[in-house]
Amino acid sequence: VIKGRDNIYKHLSYILHGAKKEVFLSFASSNNLVTKALEKLKYSSNLIVKATNLGMRTCVTDEYDVLIFPTSEEDTHPDYDICIWIKNKDLAKFLKSLISIRIG
Repeated sequence: VIKGRDNIYKHLSYILHGAKKEVFLSFASSNNLVTKALEKLKYSSNLIVKATNLGMRTCVTDEYDVLIFPTSEEDTHPDYDICIWIKNKDLAKFLKSLISIRIG
């Protein structure tokens, strides 16, 4: 569990910097986290980037890194925002399929 929006932004930057093939993003609204994530991605021309609104905040990179944000950014004080980082191929594959279905 990653606590605090500043720590979350640092970890998101770390995850995105390490992405080699693809990044799947889902956010409930256009907010600071989406903007920061997309800023990082526009410099990586070889990445496949898919973004949609599943009604929840989540980020999946490559084959196994998953970030899940169980609270909404608007309703949470920046110091109390949390993110769950999970390294799991099956969960990543499942979330990528959900995001792909929503886009396609």
